[in-house]
Amino acid sequence: EVRVQVEGAAGDGDPANNRGTAAVWAEGETAVLLVSREPEATAPLASALERSGMSVRLADLSGLPEQPGALLPYECLVLVDVAASDLSAAQMRMIRSAVEETGLGLVAVGGPHSFSAGAYGGTPLEEVLPVTMDVKQKRVLPNGACVVVLHTCEFPRGNDWARTIAKSVVRTLGRNDWFGCVDWEGGVGPTWVVPLSKGDRGAMLAAIDGSNPMDMPSLADCIESAVAALEKANAHLKHMIVISDGDPAMPGPALVKRMVDGGITISAVAIAQHGVQDAMRPMTQATGGRYYALEEGQVENLPAIFMKEASVVRRSTVFEKEFAPIPAFPHEVLKGILPDPLPPLHGYVVTSIKDRAEMVLTEAENSDPILAIWRKGLGVSAAFTSDLAGRWGRDWLGWDRYERFAAQLVRACARGIQRSPFSLRVDHQGGEGLAVVEAVDGDGNYVDGLAFEGRVLGPSGEPEPLRVLQTAPGRYEAVFPSTRPGVYFVSLEHSLPGGTAEEPLRAQVRAAMPVDYSPEHLSLRSDAAFFERLAAAGAKVLEPSARPFLDPLPKSRARIDAWRWLLLLAVLLFPLEVAA
Repeated sequence: EVRVQVEGAAGDGDPANNRGTAAVWAEGETAVLLVSREPEATAPLASALERSGMSVRLADLSGLPEQPGALLPYECLVLVDVAASDLSAAQMRMIRSAVEETGLGLVAVGGPHSFSAGAYGGTPLEEVLPVTMDVKQKRVLPNGACVVVLHTCEFPRGNDWARTIAKSVVRTLGRNDWFGCVDWEGGVGPTWVVPLSKGDRGAMLAAIDGSNPMDMPSLADCIESAVAALEKANAHLKHMIVISDGDPAMPGPALVKRMVDGGITISAVAIAQHGVQDAMRPMTQATGGRYYALEEGQVENLPAIFMKEASVVRRSTVFEKEFAPIPAFPHEVLKGILPDPLPPLHGYVVTSIKDRAEMVLTEAENSDPILAIWRKGLGVSAAFTSDLAGRWGRDWLGWDRYERFAAQLVRACARGIQRSPFSLRVDHQGGEGLAVVEAVDGDGNYVDGLAFEGRVLGPSGEPEPLRVLQTAPGRYEAVFPSTRPGVYFVSLEHSLPGGTAEEPLRAQVRAAMPVDYSPEHLSLRSDAAFFERLAAAGAKVLEPSARPFLDPLPKSRARIDAWRWLLLLAVLLFPLEVAA
């Protein structure tokens, strides 16, 4: 994007329309955005991709953009050991849309904070990846138990947020994990919205929707009820998450010691505190949990915090052991690498392969996916559940084919759809965007009958389908609303000759249209260039000084036949004559 901002113009009546944006597509070497929790540890992967001729930008978690169009300059996004709680809900939706709607490649590389251990379950990240966080294999995994204690009625929309965050925890946990939710309703004491169990997740979500937390005089009573339930649960990890304003009575030393002795950790979120400040911090420190203090204006952070805390009980999905990954499918990623054995890895995150996904590498003992790839919408995504850096992949860093493997993995996912031979123009007209394709072949002939599939990705980050119609020989148009300021990215696909029904050949044409301000800020003037074209074509164009509608028009005389009016008058008078 190229932006221009004009400042300090004398006599400017509306500064809002002093900016302009132009979007330019630049084709070049494969551009990769590599986002890592620890960029220094990921530097060997970035160097390997650069040596393979790619342009790599290595960034920490803050380097992942928020705006939907910011990923379009890249062919592939690589996430290394990134947890779902590290990303906002908008960023996860943006990644999903970029893969499905614009063809961005996605490679998720594992680590102890990723995949099921990073609370991907139920998020847009899980939707777009070829693995699910729900472990379906018939195997014994150490499970966890989590109880959420809700005291949320004393800040704006608090109970709505309570339902949202409780449901986010349910979606994060695995099918073998225990979940419970307790609040205070009806003035009768602790109320189990969802009794601690491994029951039907749908029923749990429905019960949470029906909850209505009330003011809680004693946090200690609710915590004691949760502790009693956790003590009975047959779970490897036991964790409690509390949200409150810190005003209710806190648990005493005896109850805190009981949690410590029972191996129960507790994390607390204090929001809009109006009691003793940080009253919940001591119990979190004593049990090994975490403490968060938020103001009312920071409630948007709540889902990420609760997903992060729920992932505590999913640490059992991290297997740290040495194993040799084995090929499961002859994929292009392994070209030039097989039949030689792969170096050992020292850990991975347990996931399950999705239907229609290709399992390229697997772990022999449990058949867990190590590398899986699939096509999702217009894009291709891959999940490498182990590490390509020093923690689990240290033996790979000195492998003579490490660079080849990394490059082939990224290229297999990078935007690979063929560029269309046709051009796309997008214009903004009166609150609407007009996308126009001029389809002309190499011999100058119009190409008719093309079937386009179109999408527009606007400032909201949510893709919308486009209806593309042929309006003239070789001309195809689509209209979409564009009243919101921002950049609108239009992507159109059509088929090419030479494909089959099973594997059709597709081509893509794309363009961007910036809208810098709302239509009411437009400075409307005559289109001088348009009038010049009319004059060149032979039309008579009047100058403004001519004032054709203000000056008196010249008088003129003309003759008309009067007999029609006289005949009509005679017909009207005849009844009167008869009556007389």
